[in-house]
Amino acid sequence: MALSVVIPTFNERDALTGCLDKLAEHAPSMEIIVVNGPSTDGTSGVIREHGDVDVIIDITSRNINLARNVGLREATSNQVAILAPTSRIGPSWYGAVIETLTGAADAVSGPIRSHGEQPPDASRFGIERSGELTLVGGNLALTRAAVTALDGFDETLTSAGTADLARRIRGLGLQVVWHPDMTVGHTDGVGAPPMRNRDGYVATWERPNEPNWGQRYRSQCYRWAKNDGVGPRFVLRVLSTATADGFRSATDVMRGNGTPSRWFGNGIAVISNAVQGSIAGYRARRRDPTETRNPNGLSRTGAEGAIVAVYDQL
Repeated sequence: MALSVVIPTFNERDALTGCLDKLAEHAPSMEIIVVNGPSTDGTSGVIREHGDVDVIIDITSRNINLARNVGLREATSNQVAILAPTSRIGPSWYGAVIETLTGAADAVSGPIRSHGEQPPDASRFGIERSGELTLVGGNLALTRAAVTALDGFDETLTSAGTADLARRIRGLGLQVVWHPDMTVGHTDGVGAPPMRNRDGYVATWERPNEPNWGQRYRSQCYRWAKNDGVGPRFVLRVLSTATADGFRSATDVMRGNGTPSRWFGNGIAVISNAVQGSIAGYRARRRDPTETRNPNGLSRTGAEGAIVAVYDQL
């Protein structure tokens, strides 16, 4: 098979069914691997009834990056895509992935559009402020060689795994392409029911509308300390980000969109989690001083203990 597709899912049975239907319609020859769990909505039974899924893996962990690594380990193709259950590929998606990854690129990503929107272009959505190409966690594909070089996702992170992956891709000098034809639709659009991420926030994939400030700063400081080191620039970055977020939150309180006690509680969560994330990131950098920066990756995963069952439907 030219392409394996890994779909981590958690209590997203109805959304996942739509994702699988579109894969069967536009790319029926792909290897499809669903990593499920620990879902309580009957996802596993529904997937088994869907004849287009090749492998189903039930796990006990809610860690999205661990789930991704479990799927990457099981994939057999030289190119591997990772989709969110809410993603709906279009007719040009498969061709864009294969064309890009069989060329000189190591990774490719594309736009996610909500219902009723026109597909965004790279000039608006594919470029970060730094000028670097960005990656979209619910619509991403890599070569097997890139997966090996990166050692998959960092399982220390329970969110923002794609942001960490993008930073490590740059560190390794791998080539990333943003392909406008790799567009997927998304169920989180006008007229669609809201989906909840693994932390319970109504959100699109890995982008909560209402952030968990503690988790956000633990993740950010871990990634920054691990990938860039701890020094004056790191401290300035944390302080400037926290000050800006604190000011915006205080403005919301003054407008009546929050309470002083909640604002104060969020501040305490930011401080304590920033410290914990920084310490963990510093230790991770010491454990893996190479540009891979992944001491808890695919080759050193604890995923075996999280796997409940593997069903091969081939």
